[in-house]
Amino acid sequence: MPKGLQAELYHKLLDAYERQATPGRKAYVAFRNFLKGSEVSYEDEDRLKNDLLEAQSIGLIQVNFMTGNQRHLIKSVSLQNPSAIYELLGRDTVENKKHKYTVALMHLVSQPSREVVSLIENAADAWSLRKPYLKFESKDITGFSEFIICIQSLRDIEGQVKDLRTFSAQTLGDSKLIEKYAGRILSYLITIDDLPSEMNETSMLAFFGLEKYPHPVLVGGKLLRLGEEINFFPFIGLPYEEIKNISLLPTVKYILSIENYASFNRYVREINLENTLVIYTGGFPSHSVQYFINYVTSNFQYDAFYHWGDIDPKGLQIAEIIYQIVGYKFQLFLMDEYFAFKGKKVGPIEKISSLSSHNQIQSLQHFLMSDSAHILEQEVCDPIYVATCPSSDYFGLSS
Repeated sequence: MPKGLQAELYHKLLDAYERQATPGRKAYVAFRNFLKGSEVSYEDEDRLKNDLLEAQSIGLIQVNFMTGNQRHLIKSVSLQNPSAIYELLGRDTVENKKHKYTVALMHLVSQPSREVVSLIENAADAWSLRKPYLKFESKDITGFSEFIICIQSLRDIEGQVKDLRTFSAQTLGDSKLIEKYAGRILSYLITIDDLPSEMNETSMLAFFGLEKYPHPVLVGGKLLRLGEEINFFPFIGLPYEEIKNISLLPTVKYILSIENYASFNRYVREINLENTLVIYTGGFPSHSVQYFINYVTSNFQYDAFYHWGDIDPKGLQIAEIIYQIVGYKFQLFLMDEYFAFKGKKVGPIEKISSLSSHNQIQSLQHFLMSDSAHILEQEVCDPIYVATCPSSDYFGLSS
């Protein structure tokens, strides 16, 4: 078995071989760079040179010399027979390491989904090349297995709303496990375009229906509970369990969702809600809010659904989530370029990777990516009745 400098050089060659992006290209190590920083005597270097030439004679490597008056000096060493070098060093090949990591992870996850299998394969690929995957190193197999179990459990919730710690304890055996990996889960889901890039950890968990006991859905307007009209002002908080007992009055023509709390409070206090139902989204809508929106728009008659929020990337991501629930009756409210110009000029915002199929949202996305881009916090605008929505008729901007 090669020892000392020769073994170290062989490992460097295999590292280069495993990293190379171009199949078929010979991996090599620059000899002078390899020796740099090492206290190598002339005798040691000469001995290494002889060992390398011997290895070249049996087809393991190729020794490349400089030219001219330096032709006696080694320029680089190229790999000729990687399989033999792996065997000489007793080092696992990339494929062997990948197989071992895959088997180890599969044993730690019960009935892995397709997504989890893909995550395991990607991690094994990276670790076999001694690279981290999703910030997990190969030595942290246990941590990565907990992470992918969290991912699988979130996918399995399927529309339920649960207390975060209770769910984590009952499903994963640790009440704080999902919170422990929330940041990495969020980064992963944003990377694969499953969640908007502006979402934070808390809103991500609420999106899946996990909260430290879900907040009630705040609603303004008139509602029926089990057929009886509820009298409340300015709004009511509906627990998740109550949503199925709610119905709309026949007089309700419009539904309006509002992103921010101040604007929601102003709207339900200042505007006549005789024929309008107003829903507070709380920024990114939690699972409870999404469920309520889906429930009322799927089960009751109404004329139009409006959404009012900030004109910025996060505001448009929130609008897109609600549009995907509501469908063709969805419209933006007090949100267009006319209003944006009353806000702050920011210049072009970085490219938005996923454009909406809704023409109003997409138009604002293009606007934010243009040189004319402005952003607007919705609190700048005074609330008005939804039936007077056209921006050309609106001059109620607060100073």
